[in-house]
Amino acid sequence: MNYYERNAIERINEITDNSELRRHLLSVEILIKELVGDDPYLFYSSRAQNYEKFERVESLIELRLLILNKIFGATDNEVHRFEKLNALLLELTNQMYARTCLLYRNTLRYADYSWDDDYEVEGTLSCHPEYDKDDSNHHDILRLEEDNYYGSDFAYMAALICEYEEYYNGSFGENIEMCSIQHNSKNTPDMSDKQLECVNDLEDGTTWAEGWLCHPKLEHICMCHAVHSLVCHHAFSIPDMLRINDFWVEASIKVQHITDQTGKQWKDIDYDS
Repeated sequence: MNYYERNAIERINEITDNSELRRHLLSVEILIKELVGDDPYLFYSSRAQNYEKFERVESLIELRLLILNKIFGATDNEVHRFEKLNALLLELTNQMYARTCLLYRNTLRYADYSWDDDYEVEGTLSCHPEYDKDDSNHHDILRLEEDNYYGSDFAYMAALICEYEEYYNGSFGENIEMCSIQHNSKNTPDMSDKQLECVNDLEDGTTWAEGWLCHPKLEHICMCHAVHSLVCHHAFSIPDMLRINDFWVEASIKVQHITDQTGKQWKDIDYDS
């Protein structure tokens, strides 16, 4: 099969035999490695960027995603791990919102409005699995008993997908979840998360299961939005997600002091004059 043909996805989608799909998976990953090289971190950062190669790798990543989701076995161990990971990602998302609000409130307590012009407040949930082909410690990407069934080089591919996502989609590709607070000079440190409009209102007890997440063996799980984001809006398959073991919650704030050449601060500048 020519994996670069426009109908390659349709042809793969028609295949129902898992053994045949696995053979295609191995072939696709071999082609990816031939194009990318040994170090997935260098491919998109190279100064000699080859956009034809980028497009080929993108099409192969899409094929790999489709194949892995099609052959997802949903074993008892995988379902149990899915349940635990879903609960963890929901907890981490809630922590992201809460910690971002706490950081902002603490900043307001010690604000110096004679110098501070504005604040940029952001919380993120992301994954950053590291890859080292010579490293025997696979902490960031777990080795699971179903690995032989899939046959994928999950560690290499996870690192490549992270680079691919960041290259094409910026912060959206890099992050699973994001939140922010719009600073207002009337905001006070005693305001609640809800008053700051920084709450996880995406979770209302309704599952976020769509697409490949609508698996009969997973239908009892109320999928959180972070799982939905990883599988439906990123290039990670369900088997990829179950092996990621490196999640980061970060809350950050930028204190901005903005002046013109006369030394006037941003809040004192009349831009219409």
